[in-house]
Order: sequence, then C-alpha cells, then structure tokens
Amino acid sequence: MTRLTLAARNLLVQTPEVQARVADKTIGRGTVNGFSDGWVFDTTPYANIEKKSHQAFIVVAFDGTWQAPNEHNTARFPRMVVDVWASPTRKPDGTVQVNDADYLIEEIMDDLRPYLHTVNVDVAPDAPAWMGTPGQPRIWGTAAEIANRTGVLVMYSQALGEPTFSDVKDGNGARMGRYSFGVSTA
Repeated sequence: MTRLTLAARNLLVQTPEVQARVADKTIGRGTVNGFSDGWVFDTTPYANIEKKSHQAFIVVAFDGTWQAPNEHNTARFPRMVVDVWASPTRKPDGTVQVNDADYLIEEIMDDLRPYLHTVNVDVAPDAPAWMGTPGQPRIWGTAAEIANRTGVLVMYSQALGEPTFSDVKDGNGARMGRYSFGVSTA
C-alpha cells in the first residue's frame, strides 16, 4: 500500500460511477466517509468473483515509475495500475451464459477514466471539490482530505497506453483488465 494508491482508492469510492457500478452489485466491506466502499481495494483484493454473475471489483496498486525524476524540483512520477476484475453473466448453475466480462471492464473504466486521466488542467469554476480550483493542482483522498487539501497533491495523471486483458487463473470465465496511469505528484 502506498499513500498515492490509498488516496486514489479513497477518491474512487466517493464517485457516483463507482457507487453505481461496483457498490450496488457486490457485498461491501463497510463505509468510507458515509459511502459504501463496495469492492474497491488498495493493493490487495479481498474478494472472489469466480462464481458470481456479472460482478466486478477494482484494485489500485503502485507499479514503479513511469518517468525519471528531474533535477529541478521534488516532483515524483509513480506509475499506478488499476485492475478491474469482472465475471461474465452466468446461468443459475454457475456456468457462463454470456462471455461479457471484458465489456463490463471497459464500461467501468470509461466511468473511472475522467477521475484518473486528468491531463486537462483547466478546471471549471463550478467543478466538484476533488477537481481542485482553477489553476490549482488536484487533491486525491477522502472527502475530508480533499476539503482540507491534506490529501495527495496530483499535478496531473495520464493514461499510459491501452489496457491489457487476461483470464483470471481458475476464474471460470472471469477476466481482468489492467490500466496504467502515470502520475505527477510532489
């Protein structure tokens, strides 16, 4: 677990899109700032979807660096991966009815991308608090950390290429999509 991945996880569990896609389709572990955390994990998943029908969970993890540090300031450039695990639609007996796990993964990432791919530094004056204010960097973290500007300072975060998809070992049709983001932080 890193401070960045925990902050990203805490940001994601507050978003309406995650609430709609993950929290109401799974059994949540508890609440974070009044929001059900659904199945959004920092580094290690504590969920099993191999026998569930059309359900998903998200894992945010640190994956090294994506750019060398510079000699002019204290900026850091960690690479963060977001793994979306999804099960296909199943019949009542647990066998696969429709191989649609990749579609669910892509739908979830389409909802999350605006929160994590933040290269547009222009912030509208009426933007949500997590986006920051015009001309200011974003803050990731809990609602309190965002409001108090004590979370992780994110100058920008950009998607690094296209996702990779793979079968989940012994997953009975479950799939995982991995998305990488290059983050610039202090």
